[in-house]
Amino acid sequence: MSCRFKFLRALSYELSKPIDPSASDYEYVPTQYLAELIKTLGYDGFIFKSSVGPDNNLVFFDQTKLKAINSRLYQVSSISYEFEELKNF
Repeated sequence: MSCRFKFLRALSYELSKPIDPSASDYEYVPTQYLAELIKTLGYDGFIFKSSVGPDNNLVFFDQTKLKAINSRLYQVSSISYEFEELKNF
């Protein structure tokens, strides 16, 4: 396995780790920095695994380069919230 592939795999793992809600402002900084770097290198966007489900997150830098090919309308039939008390807050 090449060093580049190992690095990208490790980076993907780090990007897909769940964010601690109490420190979320700081924990998003590496992702934001990486996004700016990728944009500066001339890429149109990137993809990484979601931290909250089995799907992926897509990041696009220029919406004018995107074209919707179909759409669907959904009605939300229910919403459920779970909560717990935050200690040391």
